[in-house]
Amino acid sequence: MGAIVSEILEKLSLAREGDTTFNYASRIQVMEKVYTLEDEGEYMLLKELAGP
Repeated sequence: MGAIVSEILEKLSLAREGDTTFNYASRIQVMEKVYTLEDEGEYMLLKELAGP
């Protein structure tokens, strides 16, 4: 879980440094696993994408 949070924080930091708006990616890959981020109203829901 820490690697996922780290990846999201890195993207937030890059957006801030570039003075751009941060947008959640619909998919994120961390440690050879793919996750989806879905808008659930007031929060984002993280789900591991099922393998092939």
